[in-house]
Amino acid sequence: MLLDRELQDRTLAQQVVTRFHERMERITLPFLDSQGDWWDKRLDDPRLGPGMWAIAWQQAVGAYFLHVAAHYFGWDSQPGILGRASAIALRGAQAVVDHCWHEVPMAERASVSDSFGRIHIFTGEVDRDGVAIKHEVPVVEVAHKMSVVGSTLWVCSPQVPTASPDTAPADGSFNYFGMSLAPATILRSDPQSSKARELWNWLLANMTTAGQAKWMPPEVS
Repeated sequence: MLLDRELQDRTLAQQVVTRFHERMERITLPFLDSQGDWWDKRLDDPRLGPGMWAIAWQQAVGAYFLHVAAHYFGWDSQPGILGRASAIALRGAQAVVDHCWHEVPMAERASVSDSFGRIHIFTGEVDRDGVAIKHEVPVVEVAHKMSVVGSTLWVCSPQVPTASPDTAPADGSFNYFGMSLAPATILRSDPQSSKARELWNWLLANMTTAGQAKWMPPEVS
């Protein structure tokens, strides 16, 4: 999309777009459509655990940009697999919202904080080595800030076992890194979707850094 908008060589731009459409139609969309709820799966990955795991935060990113591309290129009116691109994106985003985002009553907040009573929140930035930069927010500060949206805390699981995704460990470390794009994708299609709307409003109300805002698409209000 960026190359299509920005390349001065319009012939080259059209070649890029044609190649992109062909690859999406022949390879990417058929693959995603065949995978069910989870796209990026890893079997017995020592970084994750035994069995099959899915990388939910990457799926959220992929779902958002697939949905954006489908609308940018007008695929919804196309026949075949291209015409189902938006639906595939929404299915992927819905799986992440349904299974990987959890609302925790503040009375239970200690279960998602460390032993020092702090919540680890991603700042939206990475260091020189590409490692996510987090800052520690005292639980009492989080509780005070959340008075604007109620007495709950939203946490997420950036990677989940596919057999039981709702059981994966969850905290706030990926709230503003990739995972926020799952509710954003859903709200682009259905602004009144209840869980996505409640989650999105909470994320908007509790941003604390400019880096976090980078993961909150401005077209979703």
